Amino acid sequence: MYRCSSEASARVDAGSTPDSARTPRPGHNRGMHRLLTFTVAALLACSGLAACKESDSATSNLPRPSAAFCKAAAKYDKRVQKAKLAEQIQLVSAIAEHAPKDIASDARMFLDALQRRERGDKSVVDNPRVKTAVGNVNRRAGQDCGWYERQGM
Repeated sequence: MYRCSSEASARVDAGSTPDSARTPRPGHNRGMHRLLTFTVAALLACSGLAACKESDSATSNLPRPSAAFCKAAAKYDKRVQKAKLAEQIQLVSAIAEHAPKDIASDARMFLDALQRRERGDKSVVDNPRVKTAVGNVNRRAGQDCGWYERQGM
């Protein structure tokens, strides 16, 4: 049988509390906080990687456009910097003719804007809807015709 010495019981009776009832010292759970932080960071990293595509290309989830669309878009991309407005209209006309359904209206708006500009309409130059349409056509061609290949990761 265990007996307390009178000295030990006097210390307990004098207002001190046993070890299990002490107020925790600052930082006493620092290891658990670090573990929790590390676990949350690891979960976020894993979910971010899972959200990334598993393929090596920077393609969209849409079906690949027709070869005619990709050929027309590549020709436009190659010539656009040097082409005058009349040639740009011809190039974009071929794109609009073969555009996939998801961007067909954007391609038509792009073509219409070029035709209106040729007739002297300057309102299409900085029109945000036209800029969005042009961006959508360029993005679809760039991503799904194999122009942009992911480098790394």
